[in-house]
Amino acid sequence: MLVVKNLIKQYHGRPVVDNLSFSVAKGEVLVLLGTSGSGKSTTLRLINRLIEKDAGKIMVDGEDIEASAPYMLRRKIGYVIQNIGLFPHHTVAQNIGTVPKLLSWSHHRINTKVTDLLRQVNLPLTLADSMPHELSGGQQQRVGIARALAADPSLMLMDEPFGALDPITRHQLQTEFTQWKKQLNKAIVLVTHDVVEAFQLGDNICLLDQGRVQQLGKPKDLLFKPANSFVTTFFDLHREQLDLHIIKLFNLCPYIESAMDSQGLLVNADITIAECMAIRADLFQFTYQEQTYSLLRDEVLSVYYANRSSIKRQLNGTA
Repeated sequence: MLVVKNLIKQYHGRPVVDNLSFSVAKGEVLVLLGTSGSGKSTTLRLINRLIEKDAGKIMVDGEDIEASAPYMLRRKIGYVIQNIGLFPHHTVAQNIGTVPKLLSWSHHRINTKVTDLLRQVNLPLTLADSMPHELSGGQQQRVGIARALAADPSLMLMDEPFGALDPITRHQLQTEFTQWKKQLNKAIVLVTHDVVEAFQLGDNICLLDQGRVQQLGKPKDLLFKPANSFVTTFFDLHREQLDLHIIKLFNLCPYIESAMDSQGLLVNADITIAECMAIRADLFQFTYQEQTYSLLRDEVLSVYYANRSSIKRQLNGTA
């Protein structure tokens, strides 16, 4: 678990991180989101002591990060950055095994871990002896994620991990990440400028401006219950798209009739409309509160758009 309390960092007397507090439990993803210069990446560097804080406290698994030397701390924290940062003169296997080697793992243990991680990030085992320049951007980023996971850290820091990828590869990795995070059971802090990515990947979002928290909470709360005008304005350009990442199939139930004999693809009523649209199927079937519902693919969006005002009022508690 990660706990950050009253964190402050200043440059030339100007606060870059201003009294920041949050916590991230195992199995949870906290997204740091905000304008450029709002302190997102600086916060990650403070957590792994690439730079030193001016005030506040940072605890990882109940231990103050200042209790150990910075290099020892970093070996216990996974770190993924936008430009990947693989060692160009090392093979894929050597890159992934970097931290385990520093921790004096046996050769056999390192090889076993490399094989397991290549499978986990969906890379063929034949790439183990390849050099980074022989890989695509998406493959390199997968290796970067595997390297961050190699020593099984309880905390992962991810700074714009998919930002340098083409849209197709980025979407594919985002989708896979939502599956990985359920299996990893790690506290993850992810920095992004992409609002839609934040809503897709984050369990909680910390929206920053000029180093200060504007709102911290579930994505749906930031969208439907904004704390101030900054929060409202920040999401305005993407609001319609973000709705689809928040509103779930069961939210449509009051506006559709139940159907007991549907032959559609069975899905979880808890998936969002956006997740539903990513599934290739003509007809969906789901069960909610002992009723079975079915919707054609096009009807999912039609029902939402026809009733979105009522649905959104219900979600923000004003219905």
